Amino acid sequence: MEPEAKVLGVHFLYAGIGAYVSPEMMEAEYALRERMPSTVYTWSSRGPTRDGAKGVCVVAPGAAITSVPVFTQRKTQHMNGTSMSAPHATGCVALIISALQQQGLSYSPYSIRRALEITAQYIPSVEPYAQGFGLLQVEKALEWLEKYHAELESKVRFHVTCAGSSSKNKGIHLRVGDQQVPKEVNVSVEPVFADSDNIDPEIKYNFQMSLSLTCSVPWVQFPNHLELMNISRQFNVKVDPSSLTPGVHNGTIFAFDSNKPEKGHVFSVEVTVVKPIVLGSNPSSKPAVSWDQVDFKANTTKHHFVLVPKEATIAVLKIRSNSLEAQGKFILHCTQHKPKLYMAVEVHKVCTVNAQSEVVVPFHVYGDSILEITIAKFWTNLGDINISYDVSFRGCRPDTGDILSLYQHEGVHRLELNGGVQIEEISLFFGSVLGVHRLRVPKFEPDIDTSNILASPEEDSFQEFSNGEHLDSAPSG
Repeated sequence: MEPEAKVLGVHFLYAGIGAYVSPEMMEAEYALRERMPSTVYTWSSRGPTRDGAKGVCVVAPGAAITSVPVFTQRKTQHMNGTSMSAPHATGCVALIISALQQQGLSYSPYSIRRALEITAQYIPSVEPYAQGFGLLQVEKALEWLEKYHAELESKVRFHVTCAGSSSKNKGIHLRVGDQQVPKEVNVSVEPVFADSDNIDPEIKYNFQMSLSLTCSVPWVQFPNHLELMNISRQFNVKVDPSSLTPGVHNGTIFAFDSNKPEKGHVFSVEVTVVKPIVLGSNPSSKPAVSWDQVDFKANTTKHHFVLVPKEATIAVLKIRSNSLEAQGKFILHCTQHKPKLYMAVEVHKVCTVNAQSEVVVPFHVYGDSILEITIAKFWTNLGDINISYDVSFRGCRPDTGDILSLYQHEGVHRLELNGGVQIEEISLFFGSVLGVHRLRVPKFEPDIDTSNILASPEEDSFQEFSNGEHLDSAPSG
């Protein structure tokens, strides 16, 4: 769980629950000296997901003084985490289902989730990526379900996919390159019925909705109307990020029932654009970017996106305090999105920032890829502090890429290093060496009388791969 945006991973059929803390919880559970506005914990993961979905559905209280097992030799213990907020939300849903069953009202997982989203209370003091639709509201969600339980779409899930690098994208997520050119994306929407195999075919036959589309931001263009029936329908969305400032920008396309718009959206499509800071192309200038005189309160989180120079391999993040007496506890989290290499391009550090020393964090980066830098002041760290920080890039790249393969029959291997960021002093070392060893299968013969034993004409097959792994397969007879 991290304050970094877009590290969250959750299946689209599940509701991601963020961890929320209220002023009353701060006083009663954490014994803080001061009350702060309602917020989401620093360590609670932010959305959207990599495939563009919202990620966080709603937030729920993420702490409690709760009962614990007897072997701990105490009745209760203060515990916090999304492992507390998720059970809290589960209990809330159980209350809603119990009330609906008592009244004999129909429901489905899809209608309950839609009720949670529509009736959630948005928290103005919390960034949208952390809270999703807002704070879960049990009574309002129940009232909504009591009023709209018999709607046409009450047992329908709207499966949304967006064409792009993957047909499985659940939203529009633009995170590659400078983002200066408008992009068009085809969005597909298909109704999926609960218990589809056993449902009355007439219900599918009669399903038809007239939908009105709206969006919260002007840089997204879309159609105003969509007629949806029991088949996948497509509409085109144009995203124009050319006028956006560096940073992360988010908008949501909502679809409303044209006949009853007051009941809230029936589905939504997230649109996220990450526009990075692009460093100057002047070779005489140092490849670096700085942020000066930045004020941090408790739980302040700053996200910065920088396009790493093509030939850079190392980034150095430096943080220093401008407040002589104050000090702060900070979480640093830097990531790049590279296929199958998430852990290799992540750095996480908890540090104390004060005026006596400078925090210096070097880490490996991949060139020509967006680096996200997140700096967050821990939520229980009271008081204000003013800091300055910068990130600089250096390094050179071998012509073989990040992996060098040497084989015995090749003899001497020539390695060329490509510079371009700045003048460097090079010290060559091998971070890890993976050896390839040939595995020889011994031949076994029985040491007993074999005159009455019939030998199988088949032989075991043995395959060897370059990374040293092997695959054995025995005859099927």
